[in-house]
Amino acid sequence: MVKGSEKGSQALWDYIQKNALDEFKGTKLFFTHLHDGAQLHFGSKSVKSLDDIKGLKVRAPTRIGSKALAALGAVPVQMPAPAVPESISKSVVDGAMIPWEVTS
Repeated sequence: MVKGSEKGSQALWDYIQKNALDEFKGTKLFFTHLHDGAQLHFGSKSVKSLDDIKGLKVRAPTRIGSKALAALGAVPVQMPAPAVPESISKSVVDGAMIPWEVTS
């Protein structure tokens, strides 16, 4: 576990170099990257406490994200990031777990 994407990216690179180069046979790995994590973004729903998340449909980015949302009482919904804006505007989901850099 690391506190930021810079150290996490370096740790991932080091791990791959020591333990997982077989996974990249036939390719040349230039870099690895992690982001600082996904934040919760909501459309028209007001979320001010963890209780407010219960029952909301929230786009989850990964299996771990789905488990975290379910543990908070939300209903995780798997969908690709490009589908998030339309899905929120049409109330298919109430919000999304997505990194800031993807929202712009």
